[in-house]
Amino acid sequence: MSSGPAAFRRRLQQIKTSSSASSIGMTPDAVSSDSDIQPESGFGQPSSSSMRRTRDHGARPLARSDTYRQLTIMINNSHVGLTKALLLLVPVAIAADLLRLSPVAVFALNLLAVVPLAAMSIYSILALTRNAGALGGLPRAVFGNATELTLSIVAIYHGKTQLVLAIATGTAAYYSLLVLGASFLHASYGKTDVPFSKTKSGVLSSLVMATAFCLTIPTAMSLATDEEDKSRTNPPAAAVDGYALHLSRIIAVVLFFLFMTYLTFRFLTHKQLFPRNTSAVHANPDSRTNSVLDMNPAGSASSLALAAGFAGSAVCTAACANSLLRSMSSATRALHTTEAFTGFVILPLVASLAKSVTICQHARSDGTPAPGQMGRLDFAIRSAMTNVLDTLLFVMPLLVLLGWIMGRPMALQLDLFEAVVFLLAVLIMTYLVQHGKTTYFEGFMLIGTYVSIVVAFYVRPEPIA
Repeated sequence: MSSGPAAFRRRLQQIKTSSSASSIGMTPDAVSSDSDIQPESGFGQPSSSSMRRTRDHGARPLARSDTYRQLTIMINNSHVGLTKALLLLVPVAIAADLLRLSPVAVFALNLLAVVPLAAMSIYSILALTRNAGALGGLPRAVFGNATELTLSIVAIYHGKTQLVLAIATGTAAYYSLLVLGASFLHASYGKTDVPFSKTKSGVLSSLVMATAFCLTIPTAMSLATDEEDKSRTNPPAAAVDGYALHLSRIIAVVLFFLFMTYLTFRFLTHKQLFPRNTSAVHANPDSRTNSVLDMNPAGSASSLALAAGFAGSAVCTAACANSLLRSMSSATRALHTTEAFTGFVILPLVASLAKSVTICQHARSDGTPAPGQMGRLDFAIRSAMTNVLDTLLFVMPLLVLLGWIMGRPMALQLDLFEAVVFLLAVLIMTYLVQHGKTTYFEGFMLIGTYVSIVVAFYVRPEPIA
């Protein structure tokens, strides 16, 4: 009988020894890599398979380096994951321009290469500033739209100021109609209607409307002055352009200070209107929510890796944008389209694809949000309008001032068709978010309106410069 307790004690000692050896041999890489592979099971306890893998990693440390692990995290996240295969096109696209391939091939390759680079840049800046509060508002507004900003700066360098305006107004119409409509449709299909907060959306929609009005003042003045000057013998065209240019720069400065006031309103004085969604599981871009990195710090990339990823994506985006702009004229002629269509439709689509898909994916909720928290549809609406505001209230005025510094005069002068489309897109969005609830039919209406605009830009002849 004595052999039974003795065998039990020997077995218990072996288990303790094995457990101690495993805990000593375990490395931080093993823990973080395991957390990336297998999420925790119910009640916050690790699953048995996760524990087995951890012990295996402790006995045999991972061969891959920490830098490679962090790069893998960045590429496999929810923003870049769907487009990571297109990263292989980045060196191919740059090489195609250096080898002087056909303009259509260079244009198409660089266009596709911009998609994953935009996803990488938005992920990096959101992860870097996710806990920055009010101080993160300005970096997110600038670098959260880094792809659009880079494309526009390169366009200014090449003297294509009208293309810059097309990119900005096209981005506003894209989020106001297509992204918001897709969010409404995804959130409400199969339901009678879906409510959202009129107060929170009303503040942003009013600011969007006021900003759009300010940006179209130079256009309205230029069109009105041109009509008056038609009856004159010697219309002072140069003076008219000079007045519009000076007015554009003044409005750019005013909008910049309005943007700083908006950041103060949002993050300091009235931050209760813009709560953080602390229960969010996914990283919703531009909704300023806690991301999956906050829930799993061991599996997050370091700030240095994120900064390096952002810098690398910005440099590659600039190279691709330069190739894209140099081949655009020849490529659009060969494809029987116009630069206005490319600037208003194609470039905003490739630059914002990753953000817009993620916004629409997380617009639907099957339950009621807890008191004091914002629902998924509210966050989708706020994300869409925030992107519109970042473009119109900061990026567009910034480009006017950058053109001034670079010696490339840029006035906020749209042609009549673009101005009408831009204002109507903002007006439709402002009207629909005032109701406090939506249905799938409103989503179809917004999407149908955007499709109609796309067709109109496609069949429209190239405007005379």
